[in-house]
Amino acid sequence: MKRAVLLSLLLATSAAGASDPMVPLEFRGTWVLSAADCSRKEAAKLIIGEASVESAGIYGFVNAVSAAPKSIEVIFKPQDAHATGRNVYTFRISPDGERLLQIRGSNVVATRLKCDVAKA
Repeated sequence: MKRAVLLSLLLATSAAGASDPMVPLEFRGTWVLSAADCSRKEAAKLIIGEASVESAGIYGFVNAVSAAPKSIEVIFKPQDAHATGRNVYTFRISPDGERLLQIRGSNVVATRLKCDVAKA
């Protein structure tokens, strides 16, 4: 009996971790500090994908997404095998949906524009 319970628990854990977390559509895209940065190659761009985040040359796979009304917390590990720790970003979409606020604690540390919106 214990063996069957343990086996089913292991299978459930494996299945639960099998899929990558999905970042909500409204967060996905390229976010910049100013509209001019959309066309600059060296600009500090934040790229949020379906299950990944890239910022300032650091690329990682999203480990978890916690969704609240128009806000998410994205936790990812750098690809570099020698890197330690985890990077945590908390984001909130502005009410108009055109800006992304990066928050640490209760402070907004950056406000970004979405490139496809900034170009329009």
